[in-house]
Amino acid sequence: RDIFLAAGATDAQIDIIAQYVIPAALGEFQDYAESVLANGDTPGVPPGRIADAIRPGTFLIQDRDLLMVPIKFLVENRDVSVPWLTSLSKTAPGSNYMMGGNIATHHDGTTATGAHYRETAFLYPFAGFDAFSADVISTILQYHTGGEGEPSGDFPPMAEFNHINGEMFGPLKTNWTKPCPHLFEVPSREEREELCTPLMEYIFGTKGLKRLEQIKADIDPDHLFNSYGSIGYRKEKLSEPSSTSFSFPPHSPYLGLAIAMLCGMIV
Repeated sequence: RDIFLAAGATDAQIDIIAQYVIPAALGEFQDYAESVLANGDTPGVPPGRIADAIRPGTFLIQDRDLLMVPIKFLVENRDVSVPWLTSLSKTAPGSNYMMGGNIATHHDGTTATGAHYRETAFLYPFAGFDAFSADVISTILQYHTGGEGEPSGDFPPMAEFNHINGEMFGPLKTNWTKPCPHLFEVPSREEREELCTPLMEYIFGTKGLKRLEQIKADIDPDHLFNSYGSIGYRKEKLSEPSSTSFSFPPHSPYLGLAIAMLCGMIV
């Protein structure tokens, strides 16, 4: 409530929004893990632990977009946000991912994600291909880019990282308010690569992506880590090892970020 009030929402508006938020049904349990473990251990999983779900796989997620929905967007564009949210109804399948707690203020400036993560109300995995969904996406894109769509300057970060798949792209390179055609609409990946903003730039923005690519090049000059669609991905590795090696000085501020980045690529 405090976050929405700070964004300019009224108590009446917050009460309306609250009608469409469904708390998790944990009952007597403190968290999800406790509710699962109450039924006993899972075969093949260490005692006292729960299975990873959904497990890594090669299937294609059918989401169309993974736009972060800013709090101010919901408040300042009620002509779009209210019909959209009410159309989902209280029983909408798929749900969304709320960005709650102190995410808006607790930040040390060293994370790879942009400010859009801390200014967001929730992530909604758009799965529809209807005209209404496309219009909502376009309106949110227009809010993020601050214009009518004509590219100007660096592309801003605006998408979420955790639920991506390799077939997703950002908006059209020629119009930042128009979502990239889905693979069902334009099956050719080469054509969509030509038309649309790269996924990593969509998530981290132009400046953020360049920063991460430089860090990747510094800590992995031989390109040992090469994960499809990730930071610094190349279709072919370097043929010869580099003659120089890179090492971090003691207590380097980049060490933690580098390790986290590499672990993310391995996963």
